[in-house]
Amino acid sequence: MSALLFASAAEARVFGTILTTRSLGRHVLYVAATESTNDLAAQAARDGAAHGSLFVTDQQTGGRGRRGRSWLCPPGRGLLFSVLLRPTQLPPAELGWLPLLAGYATASAIQKTTGIPASIKWPNDIVVPAETTPGWRKLGGVLCESSLEAGDCGYVIMGIGLNVDQAATEFPDGLKAPPTSVWLETRNSCDRRTLLAAVLEQLDQHVHTLLEDPLGAAALKRRVADAQGSWFTPSRVLEIQVPGGDEPRCEIIRGRYAGLDGFGRLQIDDMTSQRHALADAEILRVS
Repeated sequence: MSALLFASAAEARVFGTILTTRSLGRHVLYVAATESTNDLAAQAARDGAAHGSLFVTDQQTGGRGRRGRSWLCPPGRGLLFSVLLRPTQLPPAELGWLPLLAGYATASAIQKTTGIPASIKWPNDIVVPAETTPGWRKLGGVLCESSLEAGDCGYVIMGIGLNVDQAATEFPDGLKAPPTSVWLETRNSCDRRTLLAAVLEQLDQHVHTLLEDPLGAAALKRRVADAQGSWFTPSRVLEIQVPGGDEPRCEIIRGRYAGLDGFGRLQIDDMTSQRHALADAEILRVS
């Protein structure tokens, strides 16, 4: 097994105290192995844990992604963590921005820390754009889970998983998109604590802006949409699967990126120039 991210829970708590964030990561719970950091965070949220609390592990035995998919990572090879948010002032209709902001912050931190040209792929993937099919290599993902209380957002768990030190042989067969890792992209090892701190600092800034600065939030949303559009250029065609029953019968839309709407939904102009605003869909390929 690779070296642990932290030698002990006490060392993780010290890490939290030296961060430069306003709130994210200031309180840290680290365990060497757990079923899911999102589950740890949800239990802590029900027990009254503070906004910004961070939950980190070196191994997940039941990590998951969207739609119940498994998230697999060899022990000590990735960065696996969840952040608890209590965005009580955020309208539930705007919750769709949170996985996008998480992906945007993570991609920005990866670029800054490693030089990898990471980007987001709506709604929750961190990728390296590529010319080969399907148009990207997957570096990580975001899973946000929320609890609504009396019509307001009680809490949101923002789970992030990143491939850091994996070799090609360490990825399982049959993945929907070609996987990659920081090591495969750079052939250099990456200090996981440095990367974690960089992600938290970027994410802290964006969450604060979204919750506390309406004018800044509007500008931030435009930057997220522009970052997505930087490789979803008008010359490229997206193939998108829209759920509507069993997967073989899902609707497939082919069209061009038309930005994100005010709720973070993906806007696509199909081949007949009809515009679709999609809240729940999956981009299959970009060509």
